[in-house]
Amino acid sequence: MKAEMIYEKKYKIDSFKLLFDSVIFKKINIPEKYYLINDNGEVLSEIKKKGLEINFNEFTSIYVSRYIKILKNIKYDKVAILFSSKVAINYFNGIELKDIERVLNFLQEKKILAFDNIKKTIGAGYFKDLDIAKDIVFRSDDKERLKNNFKMQVKQYKGNNSLGSGIKLYDNKNNFGLSVNRRNGATLNKPFFKIYDKFKELKHKHQDFLNSLSSDLRFYLFNNLVIRFEFTLKDNSYFKKFDTSSKVLDFYKVLNNNPETIKKMQLYFINANFVKKEIVKNRNNLTPQQTIIARLLMLHMQDNKFKRNIIFYQNLFVGNETGTQATRLKQLFEKIYNNISNFETVKINQDIQFAKNYNELFI
Repeated sequence: MKAEMIYEKKYKIDSFKLLFDSVIFKKINIPEKYYLINDNGEVLSEIKKKGLEINFNEFTSIYVSRYIKILKNIKYDKVAILFSSKVAINYFNGIELKDIERVLNFLQEKKILAFDNIKKTIGAGYFKDLDIAKDIVFRSDDKERLKNNFKMQVKQYKGNNSLGSGIKLYDNKNNFGLSVNRRNGATLNKPFFKIYDKFKELKHKHQDFLNSLSSDLRFYLFNNLVIRFEFTLKDNSYFKKFDTSSKVLDFYKVLNNNPETIKKMQLYFINANFVKKEIVKNRNNLTPQQTIIARLLMLHMQDNKFKRNIIFYQNLFVGNETGTQATRLKQLFEKIYNNISNFETVKINQDIQFAKNYNELFI
């Protein structure tokens, strides 16, 4: 199985609350005891605790509520539906439009909601608390190195701690990773995101669901390190920030056709919480500066048509210099090139691949 089977590096929708104006439905059969009334201090985040729970499949439930809110004598009457990631037909591809259609048709079959046209109904919905995820595949033996990088990340970057939580590292029997800010208390200026081991999360929280996955997929997850970056667009202010719409159909167009916009969102979440500080660490017999040059040179050799053309790279190092300076630069090139060509090749290759994977987490 290849990494494509878990849709590596693809942005996907993991979970959300879906809201509709109540008037679009012909009939709503939600008992009043499952309503969320804002006048009583109840908020939409309590839908899982107070909403109507309906088993959707053997692994997950749908939570439905009617959300009533009155502001300045204006009454907001919404139907809210909480979707979990396990409603998706293809779990690692995230929740797609066809999955939303299945859930709404299911609710109509259960006589919870009634509507005439499924397409128009979906088109009237909009997102709140939208979780977006991206999975990156590391080698299984990258785990300790990744943990160390997370620790370095906290040291290298100053977290925005005004919420009182800031950056949190965790490493226990259930999972490892980092989280930034509280999900419930996050704001547009202090947004929430987290990074974690997807296999460990499934094994700890959803073992039955994990067991239901194909043996090939379980084998792949067990033998690789699938790290998930997950961030939340809480409300309409987040969508406006990126000139996108919270409307369901509009956002799926952006997700499917313009992933660079989603990438900008992720980058904003990172930059809003971190102030970057450069750090260099020597890991071999080269100096720190020479180590950097070696990695860049190896990367260029991998991706460039010149490959291992030693004359090309030697000329690149020496440039227009002559005499003693040219000799020193040539010696520097030979030292670095020999490290790349001999015992450092595997290590530098691993450094580069790890750096590429880690960069995918942080854009």
